[in-house]
Amino acid sequence: MLTKNYPGGPHAGGICFTVDQMTDHPTLTQQAAFAARIESLSEAVAKKIVTLPEDQREAGLTIVRRSYAAELKENGLDNEHGCKWLDLQIDAIRHLVAEIEASGAR
Repeated sequence: MLTKNYPGGPHAGGICFTVDQMTDHPTLTQQAAFAARIESLSEAVAKKIVTLPEDQREAGLTIVRRSYAAELKENGLDNEHGCKWLDLQIDAIRHLVAEIEASGAR
């Protein structure tokens, strides 16, 4: 078995899980846990970003992007799929920020 760290890392609330070395694919349970953790992390990040002045939010997202990119690179996931995943996460956080702001909740 092989342990892999995924974005967020253990120091940023990320997760680690074990995958079979033969297939190197997470189980459905591991995939679900990963997805839930990423959703929770994205929500937490969005809640922090929305507290920034509007003119500083893109800078905040840039910091998040750099942090996630560093985690991807550290874990050997800085490839085409990792870059697409990163773009999707930043877009998701951006949408969550808009939803939080539209709801009036901060």
